[in-house]
Amino acid sequence: MDANVVALFVAVVGMLGTLTSPVIGQRLAARSRVEERESQRHDALEAREQAWSEALLREKKGAYITFNSAARRYRAQLMTYLHAVHEKTLDETDRAELAETRGVYLSALAEVQIMAPDEVAVSVEAVMSHLSSAYDAIKALERGKPKPGSSFEEIRDGLMAVWDLWHTMRRIIRVDLGLEPAGPAAPPATTASLEPAVVLEPTALPGPATPSVTPAGERSPNA
Repeated sequence: MDANVVALFVAVVGMLGTLTSPVIGQRLAARSRVEERESQRHDALEAREQAWSEALLREKKGAYITFNSAARRYRAQLMTYLHAVHEKTLDETDRAELAETRGVYLSALAEVQIMAPDEVAVSVEAVMSHLSSAYDAIKALERGKPKPGSSFEEIRDGLMAVWDLWHTMRRIIRVDLGLEPAGPAAPPATTASLEPAVVLEPTALPGPATPSVTPAGERSPNA
């Protein structure tokens, strides 16, 4: 090949490179900006999902703590009320305290039923069923018309048996919150000799749930 032709070819190639280099550079820069924006959108989406998950977890934890506190206080108040009925010392103060405690409990129950997944809801339902049965049985005993199988001793034993259900519920809640790994199912909890529960409609009562205080002489579940 003639040296002049080679020189011309090299010059043309160099010129084309000079002309196309800015275009190629712009396209590469544009592609880089698009990829960067996509990465930013992806990161923002992940951040929103993470924030939503954390907020949901906080709300569930709050609902579980509120329900646990309110239900324990309600169970303790039912036990106190039962003894007052049995010992014939019941007065209006006892009735007012039970009504208030029950209202707080039902409000907490309504919230946890909305927040809890199915497995937790089932364990909550078991506790609710026992407490509802105990309430109905105590009221019948107060009216002097006790239900079959609902003597003072049987109602008292039924309220004590709620602790077994509590341990099961506590384990399931801890698994749902990621505080312990899911393990084999716990053995069936002891059931009380009470009639099937009447499902109570939750009704809200203003005011936060009061932290429970286990009365002296009662057996408390492990923290």
